[in-house]
Amino acid sequence: MKLFAVVCLLLLLPFVYCKKDTGESNLPTSYLSISDIWPVRDTVNTTIKLIVTVAPVSNKTITVNYTTEEGTAKANIDFVPVAGTLTINPGSVTGEVAVQLIGRKLMSSTQNFSLKLSNAVNATLKVEKATVFIENPGFDYRLVWSDEFTGTTLNTTNWNYETGGGGWGNNELQNYTSGTNNAYIENGNLIIEAKKERIGSNAYSSARLTTKGKRKFTYGKFEIRAKVPATTGLWPAIWMLGENIDQVGWPACGEIDIMEAINKETPSKTYGTAHWGVNPASHLSKGGYYVLPSGHYSDDYHVFTVEWDANSIQWFFDGNKFYTVNKGEITGGNNPFNGDFFLILNVAVGGNWPGSPDANSIFPQKMVVDYVRIYQK
Repeated sequence: MKLFAVVCLLLLLPFVYCKKDTGESNLPTSYLSISDIWPVRDTVNTTIKLIVTVAPVSNKTITVNYTTEEGTAKANIDFVPVAGTLTINPGSVTGEVAVQLIGRKLMSSTQNFSLKLSNAVNATLKVEKATVFIENPGFDYRLVWSDEFTGTTLNTTNWNYETGGGGWGNNELQNYTSGTNNAYIENGNLIIEAKKERIGSNAYSSARLTTKGKRKFTYGKFEIRAKVPATTGLWPAIWMLGENIDQVGWPACGEIDIMEAINKETPSKTYGTAHWGVNPASHLSKGGYYVLPSGHYSDDYHVFTVEWDANSIQWFFDGNKFYTVNKGEITGGNNPFNGDFFLILNVAVGGNWPGSPDANSIFPQKMVVDYVRIYQK
């Protein structure tokens, strides 16, 4: 019997030894992250490197697939597209993916493309996409701030929730909420969702986000790529107010509407407007509108832009200028357009301008914001 036990033990020893020698440990799961970069393009081809970070370090070989995705920068025109598998050896804290920028000098704004990670082995993806912002020498503007909405939650170092009902001065019907009921991040986009649901005494809910007290700007190029919702009674808007509104009130603080869509008129029409005046009784405004040649704004993403300096405010739709207010046209006692302004993104329901939803209105409705980018000279 003793001899049998000894033989069994001897037979098991190789398996015990192999198990011990595999190098397995109780290290926690490793996470992969990739960061945005801002390279400057020259007239010659330049190779850039995007860094993939491992934390905590792993004792296993990690692999992850990668591929480039076009943005305003185009494959084989602005950069050489790449796709493949990155291998990160045990104990390494980073890996690199090289991409070549195609050399040329452009009189154009900052361009962008992305590198996306997928199918990680022996690690979990934490930040799966990085944006490459190509700075083009010779262009008047430089990117000074952006929110690409690449995380999993709204970045509250940039944005505030403004909450409540009460009509918001326009007899609106929604109650603005905080949290993820009406504003959330999904697939690299900010979603502001208007719902038909009772919140307090209001029959609808939505969200209104501002950068007040956190991000403010005097002059610049304000560029927002978004898909605008469309249904009767909806009032989506991308706009700005003077940072001093609490001291001087509206409209003395000034207002710049980058985009307003009033769906009772047509879902293919958006407005750009400047508002000012010493007090509400002396309110003045100038603005214009853009109408799509075909289709609706809700069909696809579009880029809404304002270029604002000491001499004028100009509105653009997908790069096409459609209205200008010059400094000499801002008369009537005050000119608030020489100070700091903050951004607002919201979807209102009802109100004096769009009117109320009707039996044909469809809810919920979403405004999908791909990015907000601010450039200055």
